[in-house]
Amino acid sequence: MADDERVQLTISKDEVLVLFDWLSREEGGGELPARDAAEVIALWRLHGALEKGLTEPFLSSYAERLAMVRNRLTALHGSSDGGSASP
Repeated sequence: MADDERVQLTISKDEVLVLFDWLSREEGGGELPARDAAEVIALWRLHGALEKGLTEPFLSSYAERLAMVRNRLTALHGSSDGGSASP
């Protein structure tokens, strides 16, 4: 694969918001769930790309919006704690 090849992912705005929040928390804790520097770089770049498409984190109602989005995703795809989530 050439260095400049790009891949476009299509995910919902809800998924973007949940992923952004998770990466923000992981990054803020000082440790990303990565095994080497390349994985950390990829996660940082993903976090930055997700952030570009969001205005919600800057709203005063961010926590409420995030809770609503999480509930909607869980209702739509199942709960990971019960093993019923579907990809």
